[in-house]
Amino acid sequence: MGESKNQNCELVLTEKEWHILYQKVNRKNPPRNPPKIKDVCYWIAKLGGYIGRKCDFPPGIISIWRGWTRFMEVVEDYHAFCG
Repeated sequence: MGESKNQNCELVLTEKEWHILYQKVNRKNPPRNPPKIKDVCYWIAKLGGYIGRKCDFPPGIISIWRGWTRFMEVVEDYHAFCG
């Protein structure tokens, strides 16, 4: 991932998608500036069951995939109920 992990997440998510993700994981309103890709990957992994303790390895593909699947369901629900 290299340098791209420090770029803002709007390279891979729309503004609405990262707002939904931020609110789902952090339980508060999103900031004005988009978060970095590395933060978004961590939040998606948390949705997939990654705990993220100090002694844990970085999230793996399974927790990221499970989190992505769950995140896409949340986004679909948002669009179905909120327009």
